[in-house]
Amino acid sequence: MTTSQEYLEAYDRQLRTDAETPSAIAVRRVGPLRLVTFAGGRGFVTYQDLGGADPVTIAGWVGEALAYYPCGCGDHAGGVEDARA
Repeated sequence: MTTSQEYLEAYDRQLRTDAETPSAIAVRRVGPLRLVTFAGGRGFVTYQDLGGADPVTIAGWVGEALAYYPCGCGDHAGGVEDARA
């Protein structure tokens, strides 16, 4: 029987790649983060795995993403709010 955790891991592994963003006009890598931009300037940040990164490293990535997308976060992933502070 497949658990919800196994489904989440498969989703991250298979879809948090170019398959998730086929119409993107630009993708910038910041560590494991993918900063994806679409026509009209809209975009989002996605990732497969943070690779066990420590809070200081994650905060650095968040800072770079916020500099790239200065309008802020629309999704509340765990730890993002703390990293923004």
